[in-house]
Amino acid sequence: MGEPQGARMKNQARSDVQLSELLSDVKRRVLIWTTLRTLGWATVAGVGVGGALIWSGSIFGLPSAAVTLFWAIPALVLATTTVLVFRAYSALTPDRLALLVDEHAGLGHMATTLRAANTSGLVADAFHRRALAALAPVAARQVVSFAQGRIWTFCVVSAVLAAGALTVAAPPNALPSSERSSSSGADRSSRERGIGSADQDAIPTLGLVEFTVTPPAYANLPATGGGAGEPMAALPGSRILVSGSGTATPPAFTASIVGGGSLRPTTEDGSWRLAWTTGPDDRGLALTVSLDDEIVDQQVLALRLLRDRPPVVTLAAPAEDLVLATPKGVVAIRAVTTDDYGVGEATLHWVRSRGSGESFDFDEGTWTWDRSTDSPDGQISTLSLELETLGLEAGDVLHVRATAIDRNDVTGPGIGVSATRQIRISRESDLSDITTLVGFPIDREREPLLSQRMIILLTEELLDSAATLTRADFVERAIDIADDQARLRARIGEQIFSRATGAMQDPEEHLDFEEGEAEVFLDELEAMAEQGPVIDPETGMASIANVDIPAHEHDSDPIVAINRSLLSVYNYMWDAERDLHEAALTPSLVPQNLALDELQRVRDSERIFARGRVAVAPIDVDVSRGTGDLDDASPGARTATVPATGTRQQVAVAIDDLLTSTPVATGRVAAVGISGLALDLLESTDQPEPSEILALAAASARVEDPLTTASELRRALRLLRANDPRAVSGRAGRPASIAAARYRTSIAEAQNAATRTSAEAQPFVFATVRYESGDWDSAPLVPTNLIHSLAQYTDLPVAPEGVIVDLSSPRIFDYPFLYMTGHLPVFFGDAEARNLTDFVERGGLIFIDDHNHDIDGAFHRSITTELGRLFGAESLQAIPNDHELYSAFFPFDDGPPITGHELSGWGDGLIHRELYQVEVAGRIGVLYSNKDYSSEWSYHADNKRFLAIDNTRFGVNILIYALTR
Repeated sequence: MGEPQGARMKNQARSDVQLSELLSDVKRRVLIWTTLRTLGWATVAGVGVGGALIWSGSIFGLPSAAVTLFWAIPALVLATTTVLVFRAYSALTPDRLALLVDEHAGLGHMATTLRAANTSGLVADAFHRRALAALAPVAARQVVSFAQGRIWTFCVVSAVLAAGALTVAAPPNALPSSERSSSSGADRSSRERGIGSADQDAIPTLGLVEFTVTPPAYANLPATGGGAGEPMAALPGSRILVSGSGTATPPAFTASIVGGGSLRPTTEDGSWRLAWTTGPDDRGLALTVSLDDEIVDQQVLALRLLRDRPPVVTLAAPAEDLVLATPKGVVAIRAVTTDDYGVGEATLHWVRSRGSGESFDFDEGTWTWDRSTDSPDGQISTLSLELETLGLEAGDVLHVRATAIDRNDVTGPGIGVSATRQIRISRESDLSDITTLVGFPIDREREPLLSQRMIILLTEELLDSAATLTRADFVERAIDIADDQARLRARIGEQIFSRATGAMQDPEEHLDFEEGEAEVFLDELEAMAEQGPVIDPETGMASIANVDIPAHEHDSDPIVAINRSLLSVYNYMWDAERDLHEAALTPSLVPQNLALDELQRVRDSERIFARGRVAVAPIDVDVSRGTGDLDDASPGARTATVPATGTRQQVAVAIDDLLTSTPVATGRVAAVGISGLALDLLESTDQPEPSEILALAAASARVEDPLTTASELRRALRLLRANDPRAVSGRAGRPASIAAARYRTSIAEAQNAATRTSAEAQPFVFATVRYESGDWDSAPLVPTNLIHSLAQYTDLPVAPEGVIVDLSSPRIFDYPFLYMTGHLPVFFGDAEARNLTDFVERGGLIFIDDHNHDIDGAFHRSITTELGRLFGAESLQAIPNDHELYSAFFPFDDGPPITGHELSGWGDGLIHRELYQVEVAGRIGVLYSNKDYSSEWSYHADNKRFLAIDNTRFGVNILIYALTR
């Protein structure tokens, strides 16, 4: 009989448990063996790759990506092992383990059969009994042997030892370190500055650096302090004490002043210190520690050198130019002066100019103030000027301006000047053209020419006394006032139909008439004035028909122009005269006051007196283009200006390289490299801001703060590239990061935009300078004449008309060329002086021409003094007659062409053989002429056809030189 049912089930359960235990042991051994083999292969491969990177880095330099890969090898090995073991574990199912047992234990298919579905019966019971007997002696080590595992264990241990040996034996510049910059820019900086791998414990350091700034005595300011990485601001002459807690000592420790000179530190009790007195050209301090010719520590203190600005002087009274009827009375003068660190001395400078036409002379001197007091607004100085003590005559112009010097005894004293005010004593013939200051007496001579204000006062006086007069006396006196009004209207009529030059001249004095022609001309002019002018409805220009004006003997031009504002004055006076003849005094005051208001408005815009402004039609550039004779044109080559050193660009590229690694490298070596970039900038420029930011970045790198380091580096990069996005191009090859790729794209876009802007160049605009003193608009036809010439002889795009720009306005920087002329003394205010020097230093050219042609005249003496004040006493130098200016377009072999006024003896009667220049960076910044080209070229371009040789051709040379340098 067979076994009982319970016995059979028990045998089956025992066989299943025995098989499961065996399979579990086998699975564990398989996993251990797989882990050892996988780890061995991965370790050997990783060590091989790392060794190749290290030794290739010793020869070719180790790229940042390779360093990152080297440090990723252990993680790569662990990740690879984990993945492979997990895959092996997932593949080890019970059926696969059963097959493995059958294969290696010699059991045939017993283990596999046991894994099959349960069956019942005598055969199954017999199989389970046989399986229990067969599985009893089988052990897991028979199935999976660790003999090969020992080999893999040996490989792993050997590979780890080899990696350690490679790390110790690798060359210093190939060692990956958390303190070494992973970018090529930092590698380059480190190698250039000789940074090695000295023993960290033996390296002397600067330690914590601090400084104290004591300003010079004149500033009367307290001392300030700070530490490394912080901006250091100081006035020239300040005493700066710098100290540190480091172990560095001379001679390994050196301190160099950026800008010249060096300092010797002193050491005491494990610290060091040095004293530094800042000079006007100092830009910072470089602290360097060297060991065996290698820089092991460096910190840069960027100096923001404060400039003690000159005093700011404002002439509060008189608030505007004055025109006085007689040189009598008292004028109150008041000036307000402010300075950064205190005013030392304040004076009042005066110039008395006397003359007419284009011949002026002047005297000058200074007055002391009656009283000077301090206030919250500044130092207030006052003076009561008694005119009768000055010996002024009719036609004299008194120019006054306040001056002040500060207490700066280091780089100063600074000198400040106010705007110039003019006090003009009018001639009798000028009284019709001005509004005379009320309150000053006027001596009425025989049939004087009264101002409109005086006519109003006489009318009001007659109205007040009407009750005491008979009707006949009242009418007679009203007619007398009407006659005064008629005479004034006649003079205004002459001003309306003034010459196109706009010169302030008597119409009869400077017109060249044949015998009897003057009377005929004036009769015709008066007759046409009685009829009124003919107004063009489109242009607003007025003309007189059938009146031929003879040519002017100096500024020859036959064109007549008119000012619409003066025409309104003329009509108001006509109405007032009619009412006065009818003894209607009250109605006459209405047009009289309207005439006075218009005169005052014109006077405010013209500064001195109302006169007809020149109306010049724009040049038709397209019609004029190419009409000039170019047979003699022979443009010479321009000498290139000295190129920039490019340090800013190189530093920007290095910073960009530093930013391509993520995170940005920090540590001692990186800090030294960034400090080196700050030092490079300080040595090449006097702008401390980028160096200050790099010093902050170096301080952050020294304390291993990558986020702050990267932020400061980006800030420095933005500042370096703020004004020149095309100055720096990225490294060749693929960008090292997404940020670098994005930066490359922005650079390309900026370059394309700049190319488009260059291709679509704006036309050249001729700019005439308007300055506060003098008569800036004495030659109003020169701009259009030269615009016409530029269109005639060149293909340069040019605007059809020029512009007028205030020298005190930042608008002057919109134009590469400025034109300035005049007859009267010139004195630049603070804003004008600052703008002029900045304009020249930024690359502009200003052409200044003395309209007097008088080597000792008012304009010449004053402008040369002012140029010496702004650019240096010896800055204005003669230009050699073989200078490229004279071959820029037309050849002038003998230097500047002679003007007709020199040949005729107008002015000083001398032939001026040379022009003068203030040279800036190898080019002409200020071109000065006392040959009076302003008179030579002040005629309408239409009349150029009457000249045998165009005398404006030299003007073309000036413009071409200015636009091609």
